Amino acid sequence: MTSDLKKNVPIEPEAPKKPVDELKAQPDKAFDKTAFNPDIKSLDTFAEHTMDFSKELDGKSDAEVLDFILDKDDSQLVPWEPVQLPSKGAYYENQIPDGIVQVRPMSIYTEKILSTMRLAKTGQALDMIFKYCVKFPNDSFDPTNLLVGDSTFLLFYLRGITFGNLYDFTIKCSDEDCAAIANHTFDLNQLASTVKGPSGDSEPFEVRLPYLSESTGRDFIVKVRMLRRYDVTNMTSERKANKLVGPSNVTVNNKLTKRFRQVQSVESLNDVVEKNLSLVIVEAMGTKDRFKIDKLVERMHSSDTGAIRQYLDENSSGVDTSITVVCAKCGNEMKVSLPITESFFRRTV
Repeated sequence: MTSDLKKNVPIEPEAPKKPVDELKAQPDKAFDKTAFNPDIKSLDTFAEHTMDFSKELDGKSDAEVLDFILDKDDSQLVPWEPVQLPSKGAYYENQIPDGIVQVRPMSIYTEKILSTMRLAKTGQALDMIFKYCVKFPNDSFDPTNLLVGDSTFLLFYLRGITFGNLYDFTIKCSDEDCAAIANHTFDLNQLASTVKGPSGDSEPFEVRLPYLSESTGRDFIVKVRMLRRYDVTNMTSERKANKLVGPSNVTVNNKLTKRFRQVQSVESLNDVVEKNLSLVIVEAMGTKDRFKIDKLVERMHSSDTGAIRQYLDENSSGVDTSITVVCAKCGNEMKVSLPITESFFRRTV
């Protein structure tokens, strides 16, 4: 999605910054979610959410505390809470009214899922996490039908309410003369101001192709749809070399984090849209004939493919994960998609 990167606060700004230790001492730094989510007043931050049983357990013995915990069912210990998807449910045929779903923090069950490489390779890990941690109004709703933007939002939100809003990752300086590798801390609360809602148009969307319109002397119109999670999973699973996963200067050590980066990376999606236009185009000049659409795509001018990508960028709901990282050694500014690495699935200490 198109965004002004200047509004994303650099992780290491040139101006004097708070020490990381001081920042970590304030993990519940709040933002005004009602600015983009006015109907959900109960939400506070992406920071960790926990239950407080201290008053009920005041004066109880250790054995009584243990029995108290064991008597609680799963939903009482790890409660559900409402959250509104960026799309506000606009593209799900009323399966998610107003885009409101119930979420809960990840648990030991999801940790086992994350540690299973077989699930990570096939993309099943994220599907299973969503099935365990996200409750949809329609029980038959398949999480793979989520828009990519909604899926990314949920992934970061679940990380925040499970492990807190501070996220450490390692990145290599893109300046070849420097190439320094350093750790950076990002506050997930900063993503709140980048959440983008639905465009207001109905899917499929009409896009005018500039080159073909000029060539034919009439408006050449195609209708496109938004990418879903199943699109990205199917497309990336076919690329054994993971060539569309970015950015390249992020340190990645295992197949699991590569899989999640495939789901999340904005840079990847832009490239994927360009190379798989036949998936997003559902109609061309009134015809839905797949053979004709595929042949049209093969003949498309780059300005026309660019028009489709730009439209989807500007009108897709979701959260903008593009950030500016400053190399502490040489001062080089790098604009990248917030990476998902191994530390994404553990607490920053």
